[in-house]
Amino acid sequence: MAPAKPTAREATVLRAEIARSARRAEDGLRAAAYREMPDPETLHRLHRDLRELRVSHRLLIPLPKIGPHEDATDRRLRKLAGLVGEVRDRDVATDLLLRAGRGMDPRLRQSLRSRLRHEGQVGRELLRAAARAELERHLLQTVIRDVAGATVPGPARLRRELESALAQHHQTVVRAFRRGLKKPSTRRLHRLRISLRNARALRVLVGRATGHPAESVPSDLEKLQRTLGRLHDLDMVADRIAALPSGENIDRWERQWRRARKAERIQALARMQRRRTRKSLAWLTLATTEGG
Repeated sequence: MAPAKPTAREATVLRAEIARSARRAEDGLRAAAYREMPDPETLHRLHRDLRELRVSHRLLIPLPKIGPHEDATDRRLRKLAGLVGEVRDRDVATDLLLRAGRGMDPRLRQSLRSRLRHEGQVGRELLRAAARAELERHLLQTVIRDVAGATVPGPARLRRELESALAQHHQTVVRAFRRGLKKPSTRRLHRLRISLRNARALRVLVGRATGHPAESVPSDLEKLQRTLGRLHDLDMVADRIAALPSGENIDRWERQWRRARKAERIQALARMQRRRTRKSLAWLTLATTEGG
């Protein structure tokens, strides 16, 4: 099914969607700034909202994206999303480690628990300070103001620019997909996860603005993204284990996690090799896919 004919309404919907996302992110930012211990789900939503907001902000604000003239608002969004992501990753890794380590030596388990809790507290304090600073500097209101004041082209040109942005993100995903299949290193699969996540966020936003179905993500694409997410969580656990003092129990434990990572990577590659998964990537360009 082809997208509906371009109309002036698309720019209005885009602005409204971005403003709604900014307000939702601000609620999450206040929770991170003033709650002593924001729950993991709140941090997960805030991380998602900040990432998606950055993707959408870059869609309508035609400013330099890199180098000395990089857009200051884009840079602040990126830095804040990075801090939230670090706290989220640490929380997930800590939970996985402590649940899996119930058979450990009690003294080693207690030492690990104390170390991870200290790391988590430091990370949350840094996030709390950054969140308060950005609330005082009105980061999310700046995004809304930027988007409201942006010069938007006519309907036909706007549609072409939206489709061009989707095509660029799609090509980034395809390149990362091929490189990940050719050499499935941790770094390459991580890049695939990030590029897929960003392309999906943009696809959903553009789909809402253009009246093209956006909510029915192909199941094969959804499953691949979840598998890559689980693999990333295991990679975070491996990083935590590598930072622990060496010891016989730790070495044995580390081998168990290596096996778990290997199994998850095999599953990710198996999904990537399926023809249905490769076909599902076309959804990122406003195309429809069969059996989604």
